[in-house]
Amino acid sequence: MNTIIGDLHIHTIYSDGKLYTNDIIKLLIENDIKYASITDHDTFEAYKSVDFNQTDGLTIIPGIELSCLYMGKDIHILGYFKKTKDFGGIFNNRVNDREERAEKILKCLSRKGIQIDINELKEDASPSTVLGRPHIARLMMKKGYTKTFNEAFIKYIGDKSECNIEKRDFSIKETIDLIKDLGGIAVIAHPGLSGLMNDLDVFLNNGIDGIEVYNSDNIMEVEVLKQYCLKNKILITGGSDFHGNENYKKRGIQEQYMNKFLDVWRLL
Repeated sequence: MNTIIGDLHIHTIYSDGKLYTNDIIKLLIENDIKYASITDHDTFEAYKSVDFNQTDGLTIIPGIELSCLYMGKDIHILGYFKKTKDFGGIFNNRVNDREERAEKILKCLSRKGIQIDINELKEDASPSTVLGRPHIARLMMKKGYTKTFNEAFIKYIGDKSECNIEKRDFSIKETIDLIKDLGGIAVIAHPGLSGLMNDLDVFLNNGIDGIEVYNSDNIMEVEVLKQYCLKNKILITGGSDFHGNENYKKRGIQEQYMNKFLDVWRLL
């Protein structure tokens, strides 16, 4: 019952990951994952090249990761859906906001002697059209401005750095409502990393369906988060938040909680 069979938080090259969809699927199958969700930021592009109904015993649950701001914190909410859908231009405003944010970050960096053009960034990030700070960090490292990926965040573009520009202020309610309006399940991503342990009731009162309890950034908070979910009868989920920057580590949701998630997902 304690075997990890689900990884519901993974990124591909179509947002800020490093691997293509087929490479991710191969990796998951090699690690005996039975249920998985690619949750790229603000895009479903990864779902266009593969039949996701069933792939060698791996069931893919269509997903996405959306951002919102709460008390000055950049909060991520995962959305899970029954079918791979083309939601048209619904997320275009979020993608456009990301590009505008990237341009502002690059202007700040230029004042510090770091010269990166927005078109150069787009070319380097391709095929992703969803620009994020990881793309900037990778290009800074490629051009020799930093020695490591993490150094770019620590010195220049991390949350508390001068050249970090906050995203547009989408509210918690607006983000949860959007996922539900599209027929999805809304789950708080990595609450430990986001510093939300004292704010879970805010999300519960705004209609959240579950919490990502099992995540590499939640290790100290797992039991508290699990008990909170059980007490409030919301879903327990988990995922690796794998971006391809390191070797894949099998983290995610155990069979007993995966089955409860599937009971809800199948009824969407």
